[in-house]
Amino acid sequence: METGCNWMFAPHGMYLNWSNINFAGPILNGTQLTANCVNNASIIGANNLTCVNGLWQPMGFGTCGGSPGWAAGASCTPMTASSPDVGLIYRTGNRYMMGSVMDKVDHGTLLTVKCYNGTMRGNNVTTCADGKWYPPTIGDCFL
Repeated sequence: METGCNWMFAPHGMYLNWSNINFAGPILNGTQLTANCVNNASIIGANNLTCVNGLWQPMGFGTCGGSPGWAAGASCTPMTASSPDVGLIYRTGNRYMMGSVMDKVDHGTLLTVKCYNGTMRGNNVTTCADGKWYPPTIGDCFL
């Protein structure tokens, strides 16, 4: 039986890009995470992790070098859906929230865009890291 990995959230000062991600199911072996520094500094240490037999390899990311140009764990302004066909799913830890009913979004929150009708066009995942969304825009649904 194949074992998936636990969710990984953006370390302070970083945002994550996922490959092979299925937000409705487990994180599968082979899924890769790439970390980037929000202030464009270089990462000292590992910047890529891979899910291997239920464990992230290597076990964690390095740190952002250079002078930090961010506030400690600042929250983000919620994103808004471009149309009623677009669903927004916020995930922080094991907590999920649909839509944009909150006034702020915690650092490390992952936002997934789902199409109720049509096909996704553009970014379908973004991460709140130190007060900004990475990437800064989300896609929409093409009917």
